[in-house]
Amino acid sequence: MPGGPRCGGRAVASSLGGGRRRTGRGPVVAREHREFAATAVDAPVGEVWDLLCATERYDAWIESTTEVLATDGDARLGASFEERSRISGLWMATIRWTVTEFEPERRLAFEGTGVAVVTGLGFSVDLAPVDHATEVTLTLWYTPRFGPLGSFLELVTRSNVRNDQKRTVRTLASLAEHGRGARAPEP
Repeated sequence: MPGGPRCGGRAVASSLGGGRRRTGRGPVVAREHREFAATAVDAPVGEVWDLLCATERYDAWIESTTEVLATDGDARLGASFEERSRISGLWMATIRWTVTEFEPERRLAFEGTGVAVVTGLGFSVDLAPVDHATEVTLTLWYTPRFGPLGSFLELVTRSNVRNDQKRTVRTLASLAEHGRGARAPEP
């Protein structure tokens, strides 16, 4: 697909949730935490979408993914892939991600399993066309396990997670903007 004029983007991040909350007079419990990162990508939505669907290439742009171990091929509803991932720079985990939402050129969402310290793990990528560019929003969510200890670990690692999200959207933008998201032609 032809690209539009180059217009650079800026990554931003924010978080919602996280931390701890009291439920009545009982112990402090963890709640779902969400991290967001967004950027404008100087490439058409279709080119960005093609890159998102190529799960075998996730280790090229997702900051925490060190290796894609297995994949069902291109992303589609119910498809999955397995990766080795650095969890907030502290330890490694093998995560199996399954596509739970698939709206072509709009939204791709995954549920993940395999990280012992969290539950309710997931991430999504939302795309929106803006002139000849694409607004990309990456959202990661999880709930720490192990009560107060899990909440403390989440608090300690939150900035690492936030920084990984920012680097991930910047790398995705760079790949898409410089044509490295395009697949090689099939023989």
